[in-house]
Amino acid sequence: MKPKKLLCLFSVVILTLAFACSCSSESDKEQKSFQHPKVKALDFTLPDLDGNQVNLKENYSKQPVLLYFWATWCPHCRKAPEKLKKLMRRYDSDELMILAVDVGSGDSLERVKRYRDKNHIPYTILYDKGSRVTRSYNVRGIPLFILIDTDGNIVYFSHEVPENLDRFLKKG
Repeated sequence: MKPKKLLCLFSVVILTLAFACSCSSESDKEQKSFQHPKVKALDFTLPDLDGNQVNLKENYSKQPVLLYFWATWCPHCRKAPEKLKKLMRRYDSDELMILAVDVGSGDSLERVKRYRDKNHIPYTILYDKGSRVTRSYNVRGIPLFILIDTDGNIVYFSHEVPENLDRFLKKG
């Protein structure tokens, strides 16, 4: 074999061995448990449909809060009220609070009130006129559900209603 080819082959073998040694084994990866970094929820105050000011931090310091970003015109949001009503029946008010934040875009306050009354919504609806809170939470599609624990940490973030809240509500 020519010296140049031999040198090239030797270099490839050395680089392959170096790469293989630098990679951790699959069993090492399995032993390390993934831990999601804790992200604090951004505090805000918004009016409910009756004009009362509702502050997020005041509520999550008492019980976990499920934020639900939605709009009356959203077809995917129409399934959520029944699922949220089930959650309310399962958890007492000191175990979970639901704050439904209408994103404000495309909805008037009167339209949201009519929707609440027509659909017998029992949870608190907040009106985000100007979508300030919606933008601060970087909402990119609705419905969006964000569960905040009593320390103010976001422990769930999804476009689906959480099926098993217990696993997210337990203190670790």
